[in-house]
Amino acid sequence: MKKTPARNLAGTAADALLRLGKASNEAVVQDSISRWLDENGLKYSPQYRTPAGTVDIHLEHRHVMMEVKRQARLDDGPMGRGSGSGRDGREESAYAQLGRYVDASRRQERLAGERPRWRGVVTDGRRWWIWEWPAAGRSGGPLIYRNWNGRILTRESMRELASALRGDYGGREWAPPDPSGEFEEIKRQLEDMYAQKKSLPDTKMQKHLWLEQLKAGGNHPSAGSEDGLFAAHTLLTLISRFVAGMPMPERGRERGSRILHGFAAWAGGGSGGASGTLAALKGTVDRYDWRSSKGDVLRALYMHYVDQGQRRSYGEYYTPDWLAEKICADVIDDAYIKAQLERFLDGRSVSGILDPACGSGTFLYHAARRLVESEPLAEQHLSS
Repeated sequence: MKKTPARNLAGTAADALLRLGKASNEAVVQDSISRWLDENGLKYSPQYRTPAGTVDIHLEHRHVMMEVKRQARLDDGPMGRGSGSGRDGREESAYAQLGRYVDASRRQERLAGERPRWRGVVTDGRRWWIWEWPAAGRSGGPLIYRNWNGRILTRESMRELASALRGDYGGREWAPPDPSGEFEEIKRQLEDMYAQKKSLPDTKMQKHLWLEQLKAGGNHPSAGSEDGLFAAHTLLTLISRFVAGMPMPERGRERGSRILHGFAAWAGGGSGGASGTLAALKGTVDRYDWRSSKGDVLRALYMHYVDQGQRRSYGEYYTPDWLAEKICADVIDDAYIKAQLERFLDGRSVSGILDPACGSGTFLYHAARRLVESEPLAEQHLSS
């Protein structure tokens, strides 16, 4: 079969978006918009979960959320009752639905010290409403962005729409599902550094500490693989600590640093090479927003950097994200969360969530996400 030249396919996503009719259902509208976003190089996550519910489209690192509706649903505009989703037995407007998602995400970002502007979109593919929320801490509510108040999309206005969705305040890109390729050079530097320092007394002691930790868990590296695995475990430990927000150790004060705590201390030492490798590692981590990424990113790193044979000998088999998510939803139900919130608000101690064999933390990740995104917690507005 003869392959169609790529140039003949140009603009098909825009054409499909402009051809949407009143009978098009939400799935068709969302698919057309998604293809158009792809064509314009705008990364997005469909069905993105916020602390207040699931938004149709979240533009990655753009602080833009979008609710997609079929045209008949917006006959009275996005302020019309029932144009949004039903919640708690009530019909809400599309504008109120979108506002819930944006406000919940803004509260969450304030906890992390971030205060960006947000834009929210309601559209049926043909008509577009765009609001802009001011940066947290500034007065005022959302305002219509420029002339996007039910504006009908045309071929001429598509460039302007793409610009409105990109914004000028994107922030950091979201970490990729498998970021292992970002750390290959740093891994090589750590391996070279270890080859130079392996005979030093401090390095020997830290490697012995690491081995004892593995033995305590019933594991021991196979003969001949210890050095490579020690460097890989050091890299994974340092990545996780930088992702958690731990600061770089101050020059000359590496001892006692939280980053270089435990067996990872051998990667310090104050030499130019060591400090340069740590700075490069932190710079790589800081390029990305890790909080917004879905799933267990550290698992992908571990599976890449630890040999499959080693993982098999340890009996390390990973629970899929979908299964961990379902188990957490069943075990950490609303009744449990409400009970713990009541104890917390009364000043009493609360029951924690324990995974004694957490590995890379898949269950803990989904447990934390389940709590943060739960209805009982959102209703308390504890993050404001």
